[in-house]
Amino acid sequence: MILPVFRIQNVIYFFLFLGFFSSHWSCELLDESNPPADDPHKFLEVVLGGEFARKYEEIADVFVDGVLIGEATASKSVVMKDVAPGNYTIRVETKKIPSTITANVTKKESNGIKFVALCEAAKITFKASLEYLLEPTQLLVFVQGLGVSKLDPGVSMSFTDISPEVNRVFTFYDKNGKLRHTVTKTLKYSHNWSYDIPYN
Repeated sequence: MILPVFRIQNVIYFFLFLGFFSSHWSCELLDESNPPADDPHKFLEVVLGGEFARKYEEIADVFVDGVLIGEATASKSVVMKDVAPGNYTIRVETKKIPSTITANVTKKESNGIKFVALCEAAKITFKASLEYLLEPTQLLVFVQGLGVSKLDPGVSMSFTDISPEVNRVFTFYDKNGKLRHTVTKTLKYSHNWSYDIPYN
C-alpha cells in the first residue's frame, strides 16, 4: 500500500509499506548540498557517479529489494532513512544509456551505506575470422575517437575508454575498401563486449 505523497518545505517525502518488512521506510530526495540523513548510522544512500553520469546528464530508477524508491542523478541522491540492519539488494536502472548496476550490501547497526553507481566507459574486443587468411586480407575498423585500426585474421584487438552509446554502428572494410561486415550494438556503462567478425 502506498500512502499519499505530501510536501513539507519543498522536500518530497514518500512513505512505503513493504509487506515483508515490519516497519515503514521513508525515502527522501535530497540535493547534494544537504546531509544524507539526520542519523548517520541509519541511512542507505544511492547516487550516480563516474565520467558519464554528468556528461550524459544520466537519470536512473533506484530499487531496493525490488521496490522502486526514487530517481537518482549525479547531483541528486536517493536516501532511505531509518534503515534496519540487514542485507539489501540495490538495483540501478539508467535511462539514457540503458544499463543495470547492482550490488548486495549489508547494513550494520553502527554504519550508514552510500552506494555510488558508476557510469563508466566501455571496452570492446574484435577478432576477425581466420577465413580472411584465404584471400589473404586484413580488415579495417573505424572506432570513433580512436581512428582506423587494422585487424589481422584470428588476432584479438581490444579498445578501451569507449563512450557508451545506444545502437552504435561498427563497419568493417577489407584493405581494398570493400564493406565486409556491419554490426550494431548498444554499449552499456562499464560494458566489456567481445565480438567475432564472421567471414563474408
